[in-house]
Amino acid sequence: GILWIGTHKGLVKYDSKRKTFKGYNLPLGKGMELNNRVDVIRMDNKNRLWIGTHSGLNIFLPDEEKAYFLKTGIPNSVWTVYCAKDETIWYATYGAGLYQIIPKGKKRSLEDGFELKSFHEKDGLSNEYVYAILPDAEENLWISTDKGLSKMNPKTKTFENFTAEEGLQSNEFNSGAYFLAEDGELYFG
Repeated sequence: GILWIGTHKGLVKYDSKRKTFKGYNLPLGKGMELNNRVDVIRMDNKNRLWIGTHSGLNIFLPDEEKAYFLKTGIPNSVWTVYCAKDETIWYATYGAGLYQIIPKGKKRSLEDGFELKSFHEKDGLSNEYVYAILPDAEENLWISTDKGLSKMNPKTKTFENFTAEEGLQSNEFNSGAYFLAEDGELYFG
């Protein structure tokens, strides 16, 4: 099998059958100086890799072995990515809120373009510093931040927020500390 590894020097593919490693640089340029510092990798249902870096969001096409930087206009580190069943991509930033990428066209492919929606504290998100996005069984999104957890209904775009006052261990969460168990239990740290 193939294992994709994010490093501070780009993307690495490990082929466990051949016992080989292959490195890939992500696009660099003005405003993308830290694009090879990978924070998160997610594969969608079309086998594309969504890669969050210190410069923003990339998409990597394994069949072409090519990466593309998504020019969204949001120059922030992307800490988490969630690929929904409906092909919507959700990603979150360190200090600039939550974003939804909605593919356009009948095929809902990025080739037809995409719409970008943002969600911030003014919309009900508990904080602009977002570390994780996990779905529950009802397809709500649970979002960990620096000020507790937000539960978002993606259909209505409404938020319900939870803090230490409601029983959380703390209001502050961290990057990379989240897990969706097989039984549907959500864990955040």
